[in-house]
Amino acid sequence: MFRQLHLRAMPWLAVLFAAFLAPAMGKSPAAGKNKPQLRIVCVSLLNGPQEVVLATRDAREKWHELATTELMASRITDWLPAKAGELHLAVRDGRKLNSIGNFTYPADSTRGVVVWIADPEAKTHSAHFVDPEKANFAKGTFLVFNFTTKPASVIFGPDEQKIEAGRHAVVKPTVEENGMVRMQVTRPVENGQPEVCHDRYVSGGQDSREMIFLIPDGKSGLRVMNLPLFDDLK
Repeated sequence: MFRQLHLRAMPWLAVLFAAFLAPAMGKSPAAGKNKPQLRIVCVSLLNGPQEVVLATRDAREKWHELATTELMASRITDWLPAKAGELHLAVRDGRKLNSIGNFTYPADSTRGVVVWIADPEAKTHSAHFVDPEKANFAKGTFLVFNFTTKPASVIFGPDEQKIEAGRHAVVKPTVEENGMVRMQVTRPVENGQPEVCHDRYVSGGQDSREMIFLIPDGKSGLRVMNLPLFDDLK
């Protein structure tokens, strides 16, 4: 039954994958090589595409703008200048800025990836910062985020990684001779037997990284989205 459902979903998955292959893959500006920078991976938005301001706010509540960019679902921005400390994504309201989410940029990071995702029930967005170098998110690995409220296991061939709710992990899979990896996602159910939520083959290319997002779904309970990254994140 799972395979039948999977086949019906293939047209939708093909469209989604095509959308993921079109992100803006700008390289880090040479002039800012040693200065903090970040890219925003926009998984989903409450509304449509929107212009946002990356900014800080001082003790007097005064805003200091760092950059302006456009967020689009299933897209990644070019490199943006960053600054250690609390950063906000804000929208303009006339001359004012209203924060729609914030995160902390560590003082010892020079490159960061911020995963931006909508929570339709709470009608809010959340931001999750990852330092690719510290996380060992190298080429040939998968960075998996579990945005659901339950633990899940991601299985790449013989390699299994349990990821708690709200956490992320980097997995380096064992690639088959044909260059592919069978990826399964399971989660525990009441009878103790794992439920298979996702089962398909993915490319195990050693020249790219891949981000996997486990997202709550009202119908199936969990759905999987993926985003390949082909540049160096440097």
